[in-house]
Amino acid sequence: MPRRLRLSALLKSAGLKAVAGDAGLSGIGLDSRAVGRGWIFCALPSASGQHADAFAHVRQALAKGVAAVLASPSLLKAVGPLGQAIAVPSADPRRDAAQLAAAFELHPMRRLRLSGITGTNGKTSVACPLHSLLTGAGSGPCALNGTVG
Repeated sequence: MPRRLRLSALLKSAGLKAVAGDAGLSGIGLDSRAVGRGWIFCALPSASGQHADAFAHVRQALAKGVAAVLASPSLLKAVGPLGQAIAVPSADPRRDAAQLAAAFELHPMRRLRLSGITGTNGKTSVACPLHSLLTGAGSGPCALNGTVG
């Protein structure tokens, strides 16, 4: 079943400022070609800092019926009225888009347990048996990352 959240609840969960207006959200996206009705579109700045492409992407997302647009205040000003969509101004759209995505997915990192093995020698010799033990103990999903094999 698709998730549905209120924009106000999502902003609060992400630790972002509340905005005027509220809407039901069914998705979050960075790609204006892939967003849909009821989504929040996060318009990230280009590497060059130019608004030309971002302007077109916001317009494309609006045409697809997004409920809200997260963008820098200068981009929101350049785009002008958003129709029925709610403007979510952000001084740092990249950071805030990441916070919104984490909140939309119920902060999966908060439930993730990580372990690391450091040192000069013996890391693989410890990590491989530990991975086998944790996997066999039914401790939940377990992954092994390394530079060998």
